[in-house]
Amino acid sequence: MLYRRFIACKEVTCQSTFYWIIKPFFGVCIKNGDFKEKNQVLVILSGPEPQRTLFEKQILENAGRMDKEVIVLRGKPEGKYLGKEQKDHIMLLNHANDTEFFRLVKESKHIICRSGYSTIMDLATMGKTALLIPTPGQTEQEYIARYLSAKKKFVYMSQKNFDMEKGIEMLEKLNVG
Repeated sequence: MLYRRFIACKEVTCQSTFYWIIKPFFGVCIKNGDFKEKNQVLVILSGPEPQRTLFEKQILENAGRMDKEVIVLRGKPEGKYLGKEQKDHIMLLNHANDTEFFRLVKESKHIICRSGYSTIMDLATMGKTALLIPTPGQTEQEYIARYLSAKKKFVYMSQKNFDMEKGIEMLEKLNVG
């Protein structure tokens, strides 16, 4: 899959940088635009129930204590926009198309997500790092989160010990170093 992804982007004849976003069974090449990074937190929720919903509750509890804008991409394609919830600085989005996803990732200073393979590949392709929270019981996610954290490419925290503020501090240290 990665080889096909690389070849597809190499075939684009343009002076601009293009990114190939991995999606199940297909991908999309997106032109890199003028994206201004904002001091916001993007949370990309995914994974099986009930863990997805349990993690969403933890996110919302933590986000309520933050002074940054927090965007929660809920990973529920049946709906698009829910509006703002709890406080003015929290926005819930059920789903984002490929272009919206790209924009949200590129504009967000801090990203929190599961440590699934395709999510990590998307972030790495876009030159972004993240706080990785493996889905409990998914040993492959736990392994890759620890591995990438040890390599100083991403930051790892378990869902059980999740603290958004501490995680963002860890990300800021990683991005400075």
